[in-house]
Amino acid sequence: MSSFRLLRLSFVAWLLCHALAVRADDDNTLTWCQFNLPPVYIVSGPKAGQGIMDGYVSFFIKKLPNSYRHRFQLSNLARIQTELREGKPLLCAGLQRNEERDTYALYSEPFDIIQSPHLLLPASKLALLKPWLGSNGLLPLDKLPAVLDGSGLVLGITSGRSYGPALDKQIATIKDHPRVMTRLTADGVGEGLIRMMQLGRIDAAITFVTEDMQYRELYQSGNDPLIGVGIDGLPRFSTIHVLAPKTDWGRKLIGQLNAIIRSNWNDAEFRFNTFISGHQGEDRAQVQSMLREIDPNRKR
Repeated sequence: MSSFRLLRLSFVAWLLCHALAVRADDDNTLTWCQFNLPPVYIVSGPKAGQGIMDGYVSFFIKKLPNSYRHRFQLSNLARIQTELREGKPLLCAGLQRNEERDTYALYSEPFDIIQSPHLLLPASKLALLKPWLGSNGLLPLDKLPAVLDGSGLVLGITSGRSYGPALDKQIATIKDHPRVMTRLTADGVGEGLIRMMQLGRIDAAITFVTEDMQYRELYQSGNDPLIGVGIDGLPRFSTIHVLAPKTDWGRKLIGQLNAIIRSNWNDAEFRFNTFISGHQGEDRAQVQSMLREIDPNRKR
C-alpha cells in the first residue's frame, strides 16, 4: 500500500472518529430553554434563577445521569416552539399540552399544575363587565365574544401562548376581533400586557393566577387596583410538562425524566418549587389537592 493511500485512509478514519465523538458529545449535551416570565422563570434582577421552573430544572439536572452536560438557552416562546418543530435537541419545562404542540412535541408526565386563567382588569372597569357575569360572579366562557361586542372593553392576549385547550379554542374565534389586541410571544410575555394596560391600550388581559402577584407590582395604581374575574367553563387546572422533540433523542430524555418525576413526586425539595411563588393558606391546600389528583403513584 502506498504511503499516500495509507495517509488518506488514516485521515478518513480520523474524520470518522471525530464525527462520532462530536455526535456523542452532542447527544450528551442537554439544552434547557428558558423564557422570561416571572415567577415561572426569572432571568434577571435580584431573584434571577429563583423562578418556579428554575427550581424544577435544577432538580432534574441533579437527578439525571452525570454523563450529561447542561446548557441554558434564553428564548421566547415562538422560538422554542419553532425549534421543537424542527426536531432540535432541546428541552423546555413549564408548558401545557395543546393540539398544536401535540403535532411536534413529546411530553413528560405532568409534574406540576397551573390554575386556570382568568380576566385581569382594573377595578374601575369591572362595571363594564358585570352585565355578562353569572350569579357566581364568573364570566361564562361562551360570553367572551358578546363582551367584546357590547362592553367597550379592549382585551389583550399573547399569541402563541397556550391558555388551555378550552380557552385556546375560544380565543381562536375572537383573535381577529377589532377589540382584541395581540402581543407576540417576545420576552416579558405577561409584563408587556400590563404595560399596555398602563398606557390605556387595553382594558383587560387574560392571565394566570400564578403570575398576578408580579403584575400587581408592575401596575402602580393604588386607587384602581387590578382584580381577577374567573372564567366559568374552564377546568380547575391544567397540567405542566417538560417538552422535547419527537425524535429518538427526545423519547430517551422523556423516559428518564418520567422516572425522576415518579420516584420523587413527594420529595420535599422537588415539591417545594410549586410553592415558592407565595401559595399559602387555603390556596396552598387547594394546589396540594390538585397535585394529588395527578399523582402518578396514586391508585386509580
